[in-house]
Amino acid sequence: MRNYLHIVAAVIFLGAAAYLVCLFVQVERSPETASVYRMEVDDSVEAVGRVQCDAEYITADFETVYFTVSEGQWVSGGKLVALGDASFENLVTAPCAGYFTRTLGADAPENAVGRIVSGGWRFVARLKNAGQYRVGQRLYLTVFDKYPAYIEKIDNNTVTVRCKTGLDAVLEAGTVRATLSTAELEGLRVPQRALHSDEGGCFVYVLKTDKPERTPVEVIFNKNGLCLVKGDGIFENMKVLVG
Repeated sequence: MRNYLHIVAAVIFLGAAAYLVCLFVQVERSPETASVYRMEVDDSVEAVGRVQCDAEYITADFETVYFTVSEGQWVSGGKLVALGDASFENLVTAPCAGYFTRTLGADAPENAVGRIVSGGWRFVARLKNAGQYRVGQRLYLTVFDKYPAYIEKIDNNTVTVRCKTGLDAVLEAGTVRATLSTAELEGLRVPQRALHSDEGGCFVYVLKTDKPERTPVEVIFNKNGLCLVKGDGIFENMKVLVG
């Protein structure tokens, strides 16, 4: 009887050991996978640059000028903006409609006493990652507030951003720190190690009925380990092979 119990115990032990070995082998052989889920990102970059405004200079050949308008005031073309003296004989008028400012630019003529600024403004800065932008790309520019803008020009690493709103807030601005942020991007997040590419483009392996299937994707964001993609054959909560 005792020998019989020993045999039963040995069989149970060997069966359990075999099960554990098979489970271990199965785990070792199982490919690494990751879930796909939807995500939004806002890619922002801080930069120091200079503000440029479209402006016409107000000039006067008087020793003393008395302004009749205040800083930042909107004036119409031809409006009286300054007097050369108290006799109302020497009058200075606005050359065009826009915002009045006494702040002069580096290109101001010697007899300039102010500017009429109109038509929008630009932010010009050197960016290390200028290559990630394209002319015409829309984004947001935050200086004193957040303004819709677009990339007007890229010259080597110098990027010119054009804004059509918020002009009155930057009349006296020279060199400023600004934040450039693209419109929020929405896509499906996958690990960078799940992304592959060849002459046909980028792709991932999606598990469908436990079998990997090559699925083409378009990469819409790939930075600092975060990768967002989109494609006709990949959806949220799917599994992709990693590695």
